[in-house]
Amino acid sequence: MTAKKKGRPEFVATDEDRHKVRVLKAGGMSAEAIAEAINISEPTLRKYFSLDLEVGAAKVTAEMLMARYNAGIGGNVNAQNKWLEAAGAIPPKPRREPKPPAKGKKEILEEEAQVERASPGWGDVLQ
Repeated sequence: MTAKKKGRPEFVATDEDRHKVRVLKAGGMSAEAIAEAINISEPTLRKYFSLDLEVGAAKVTAEMLMARYNAGIGGNVNAQNKWLEAAGAIPPKPRREPKPPAKGKKEILEEEAQVERASPGWGDVLQ
């Protein structure tokens, strides 16, 4: 007769878990946050995913670069430009200044009223 083991069953890391840890680490999450996201303790995360925590970000970055490269080779011009920007072959496009918010009716009428008060009108003629 075998005795039953007490306590929680031992954690088994799956390939899906490993991929998730790599992606979350590449996204800048802390080990504590990653452990919380995959519902394990931080020591368990470090025990089973130490390699993924160390080199996972580099692997995900490499996968993304390869995906962008393959899209560029396939004819995606945006992917080609982004690849060349990342490689430093072309400078990135400058960001545009955001447009100021459009004025509402009340603001426009208030400005027009201010201009009318400041400009000489019939008041000067009548005096």
